[in-house]
Amino acid sequence: MSVFKAVDTLNPYAKSDKVLNINLDSQSDAYILSNLIYEAGTYVFAIWVKTDVNSTVNFKILGTDVSFEATDSWQLFTKRIDADNSNKSVEIKPQININSYFYEGFLSKGTTFTGWSPAPEDVDEDINNAQSSADKANTNASNAQQSANSAQNTANNASTKADQVKADAAAASSAAQKAKDQADKAQKDSDAAKALATNAWNDINDLEQVVIVDSSGVRVLESKNSKNYSHIKSDGMHVFNNGNDVAQFGQQSKMNNLAVKDYMMFGAHRAELSTINEEQGTAFYWIGDIQ
Repeated sequence: MSVFKAVDTLNPYAKSDKVLNINLDSQSDAYILSNLIYEAGTYVFAIWVKTDVNSTVNFKILGTDVSFEATDSWQLFTKRIDADNSNKSVEIKPQININSYFYEGFLSKGTTFTGWSPAPEDVDEDINNAQSSADKANTNASNAQQSANSAQNTANNASTKADQVKADAAAASSAAQKAKDQADKAQKDSDAAKALATNAWNDINDLEQVVIVDSSGVRVLESKNSKNYSHIKSDGMHVFNNGNDVAQFGQQSKMNNLAVKDYMMFGAHRAELSTINEEQGTAFYWIGDIQ
């Protein structure tokens, strides 16, 4: 199958561009440009040509057969033709199975090749396309500016909020530090009071007797932690020995043990130690009512 396609390569001006690539597999095939003229006259056809290997490229220009020896370098082929308007086409027929390349085919009316230039309608289209591209670029630039302005506003707002957060954080830090200082002072005062109380309580150990007054009454102790003490309450005085209530003195008095050295009086009687006939005993005497 013959190949007719556009390929990317260097053009005759050493710039990357698309060029026409033809590779025929049958001599009966050809690349045909149709309906190129509308009246008889003298025309000049021109086209850039190169092939992979040196070979002959055949043209049929407006009915006239012409051949051109192509090489692997770009060459400009030109031919002037007197046409009668019976054949309006240009046929290009390279040798078969050889890659041939063509660029900027040109047909102009006249006797002199004036060089290739785009058609006026192509120029107008290019201008319109360029204007459209410029308008689109302006629109994109405007949108980009709006986006940039919006981003700047957002950044400014974020900066303002960040400054406020920073100020709030600084105020909170200051308040926290003040609270910490107050807590530290309160702790120091508490420690000082505790130390003072501890020292005062320790000083009690240096006293010969300790007096404690509370809701239960008055206690007189031998020392701070002694279990031997006298306890004066609303019902009288109690005497504790080793923590045990051994004697009570009030409206009715009682005691666990009572030791009397000389004598003891109760009611109208007195009991005392007596010696009779060199024997000791207890003597009871009537003494009358005790005043």
